[in-house]
Amino acid sequence: MEQVFKSKLGLEVTLPIAIILVLDTYFTLSSVWWPSTLVVIGIWAFMIYLFFETKYTITADQKLFIKCGFLVSESIEIAKISRITSTRTWVAAPAFSLDRLRIFIGENAVAVISPDDKKRFLSALKDCNPAIEIDL
Repeated sequence: MEQVFKSKLGLEVTLPIAIILVLDTYFTLSSVWWPSTLVVIGIWAFMIYLFFETKYTITADQKLFIKCGFLVSESIEIAKISRITSTRTWVAAPAFSLDRLRIFIGENAVAVISPDDKKRFLSALKDCNPAIEIDL
């Protein structure tokens, strides 16, 4: 059975994006050049799409599928995950909050994500691979 977890929407990430878009919209709409308005509408639509299409799916075949719209699409075998730690890194990632998890395979970090329900997410991963070391 698949379990889908949406990305947490943290103010520290979404608020600056919203402020920039609102200011850009204000200055664009105050101009008389209508093509710039279409560009701003396109940017708004793209950001809303990303907010709703950033998700982490634990599949029936025990894989973690990370998706951020059409920009990021990666799959990790849960059996290979060795450790998960918490992080507040600003590194670009398919995550809309700084309340993040860093996923390791061996000693290498392979993904940074921010599931909205971390407790349930981590429990689902541990059900698939009890050997995962969790360091929050």
